[in-house]
Amino acid sequence: MENEEKILVVQNPNQSMDLVKYHLQKMGFTQVIESENAESALRMLVLEKVELILSDWEMDGMNGLEFFSVLQKKDYLKGVPFILITDANEKERILEAKKAGIIHCLIKPFSVDVFQAKIYEILGDGTGGSVETRPNQKTSSSS
Repeated sequence: MENEEKILVVQNPNQSMDLVKYHLQKMGFTQVIESENAESALRMLVLEKVELILSDWEMDGMNGLEFFSVLQKKDYLKGVPFILITDANEKERILEAKKAGIIHCLIKPFSVDVFQAKIYEILGDGTGGSVETRPNQKTSSSS
């Protein structure tokens, strides 16, 4: 099933960026756009309307938290869901992100099930149902 939502992935070019894009495409998201840093993402967002932004914390130039703060100052971007991706050994960053108003975080390394559950939690599953109503769909709480 194809999902029409446009998703922006903001990360330094690396293998994990490719994996994020790959998994989004496997989930049926065909409109995945990429940016190598926050500054180019901001320029892109002037021209492109997106339904979700996934941003790594570690990027050249502005980090993911700074990027989120700039997004919040732009009226046309305030309501766009934002997922911050960070490393497991940086737990204090999660607290810092929560204090800044970031609701959704993914901690690397994360499983495909956790990734999918987070995306479906935010955007829905494309069928009009919740993640829990999808047949054979595992969530992060499944074993």
